[in-house]
Amino acid sequence: MSGELIVAIVSVAIAGGALVVAILSAQSAKDQARSAKESAQAANVQASSARDQVMAAREQVAAAREQVAAAERQNELSEQTQRDRAQPYVVADVRASPHSGHLLQVVVENRGNSVARDVRVSFDPPLQRRLGPDSGTFDGLDGGITFLPPGGSLSWHLGTSFSYFAEGQAPPPPSTVTVRCHGPFGEVEPLVYDLSLADFAGQAAEADAGSLAKVEKALRDLTKTVDRWRTGR
Repeated sequence: MSGELIVAIVSVAIAGGALVVAILSAQSAKDQARSAKESAQAANVQASSARDQVMAAREQVAAAREQVAAAERQNELSEQTQRDRAQPYVVADVRASPHSGHLLQVVVENRGNSVARDVRVSFDPPLQRRLGPDSGTFDGLDGGITFLPPGGSLSWHLGTSFSYFAEGQAPPPPSTVTVRCHGPFGEVEPLVYDLSLADFAGQAAEADAGSLAKVEKALRDLTKTVDRWRTGR
């Protein structure tokens, strides 16, 4: 065998080995690429799962904050309700006298559960008193009321109903009533509302069943009964 042939055979062997190495290297690179791709996909899945967990945690924190805020509001509302129940509730009104339905009275009443102090009542425009010669602006409440216990009331004569609604006479204009007072927790929020004497126009003038007029009638009936018994009639 000549030396040239041996060199050729060796060259072919070397080339074949290089080819094998190249093929194996390419396969290894392909496997590495596949593995890298799979790792990247797994990392994406983990990142997505982590984002979902973060979002869920944020939602839980937000829900917890809302629950805390709702509990605080409920607690504040409960405390305010308790305070309101413990405060006085003073109203001023014009009513027909229980003893004479024709007589109108200004009545101030405490419907709350505690003593009302330094009660101030204003009428805008002022009420007008119409009691014959005793007429003019009603000023019975100008000095205020020192205190008014729960269920307590005070009244002042204002005028006879027919004197406000005489034929051809315009009815009194509505008045805005403002009531201020102090309770156990300090100054009570002012109570403001409208009052109209026109509501009494055409109202039946009747004394209630517990008025002095009823008592007087009962005494007269009793006197008549006693007189008949004495005379034998």
